[in-house]
Amino acid sequence: MQEEPPGSLCGRWLARRSVSRFMDSEKSWGQDSSPLSAVPLLPASTTDTRVVAISCTDDGNEHEEVADAGDTSPNVYKFDVTQYKDGTFRFVPACARDLIKYTGRLLHHGAQCTRKTKINTVQFDWPAVTFQITVRGTSCVAIRLKGDGNYFNVFVNDELCCILRASLNATCCDVATDLDISLEYTIRICKRTEPQMRGAMSTFKVCTFYGFIVEEDAEVLLGGSTRAAIYT
Repeated sequence: MQEEPPGSLCGRWLARRSVSRFMDSEKSWGQDSSPLSAVPLLPASTTDTRVVAISCTDDGNEHEEVADAGDTSPNVYKFDVTQYKDGTFRFVPACARDLIKYTGRLLHHGAQCTRKTKINTVQFDWPAVTFQITVRGTSCVAIRLKGDGNYFNVFVNDELCCILRASLNATCCDVATDLDISLEYTIRICKRTEPQMRGAMSTFKVCTFYGFIVEEDAEVLLGGSTRAAIYT
């Protein structure tokens, strides 16, 4: 019996293996169930949160775009800008460091900023940057933010109440509603997305925070402070 060269044996073994794998795949795709049906479908979140996108149209009117239309208990609402303009609400600018507590790497623009749109604002890019305010005597708290598609966790008294997806344009939106005016609340906003990266695949841009909006008679409690690196 003539012995086959090693290369021939290897080739025959690879051919049989390829045919076997092809037949197995044919059987798998022929079944009624999907090949991924064995993968468990886990809930997206373990908390009762809601992802909300805030967009702004060319006419300047803000609109709320809900990511999950089946959610019947919204936690973030469109802020009525007319209430701020008529004096029902007052603005706590981002430059009020004695009232707003910051954590993380931030760039503070003062009153002498060369870019008028950035006067008295705070810009940041890194994840886990937080800004918070403690208030009493207001039934709701809103923020003005330019987030460029970034996602933010919103905490009320250390409890996660929603996830906010900010828009490309500077937009006002409620982050806490139905508050008891006799109680004290701490509202904390935390950036959860990565920083801007060079390249066409980068979707998250630098964020600009303008300040908090509270009711006219609200008491903003002192205690704002800053930790970590601050760039002025």
